[in-house]
Amino acid sequence: MGANAGSIKGLSGKATQGACDMCGFIRRTPNSPAVTELMKDLGMDDLFLRGGDFYPGSQVDIVVAAPRPTAVTATWWFLIGNDGKPNHRYATFNARHLDGKLWREPIKTSRCIVPGTAFGESIGEGKAKQSFLLESSSAFLLGGVFRHYETDVGPVIGFAIITCNPHPGLSRYHDKACPLFLPAHCGLVEQWLDPSVPDAAVFHDLIDHPQLTTDFNVTPVQSTRKLV
Repeated sequence: MGANAGSIKGLSGKATQGACDMCGFIRRTPNSPAVTELMKDLGMDDLFLRGGDFYPGSQVDIVVAAPRPTAVTATWWFLIGNDGKPNHRYATFNARHLDGKLWREPIKTSRCIVPGTAFGESIGEGKAKQSFLLESSSAFLLGGVFRHYETDVGPVIGFAIITCNPHPGLSRYHDKACPLFLPAHCGLVEQWLDPSVPDAAVFHDLIDHPQLTTDFNVTPVQSTRKLV
């Protein structure tokens, strides 16, 4: 294999030119049997989650506890302005350094899950940047945090995907971070969503030692907006 090819838990592929932010693209294949099966395994098959290709600023159906697991439509951007739109002064579609001022309370009380079937990664800068589409053989859960806003246009929810240290199997596709994959275990997911479990230390092992919860097929792409 070449320098940019490799495999781990089914990961395979090679690199090409492109552009994609970490984690700046999520796909949830519409009417995906894999997503349906995943939600059924979690006892959440009554929830409807719209599919699509999502970017920062997109409207995405996520799952929160209110007080039981509920699907809500949220903006993929944590800081929302009074106009109900993302505050682009700060890039808050990813949450890192969770002990920081912005994240320390949400990680204790306002956690969410984001089911998906693919995501995008990139590595390198400028003309050397390489982009990839990582498609799951099944479906996966990403961990996130969210916040409710009362804006001039009404109630809005903003959310961010939690990112952590890169997994060794993903480092050739992005070497600075990886999204937080949550094992699809009912007990863990219930605990993750439960706002009465305020001690984020319960989840430190997941965040400090990222794991892959499914296999991925890696395809080189020009960018996640040009999937060729």
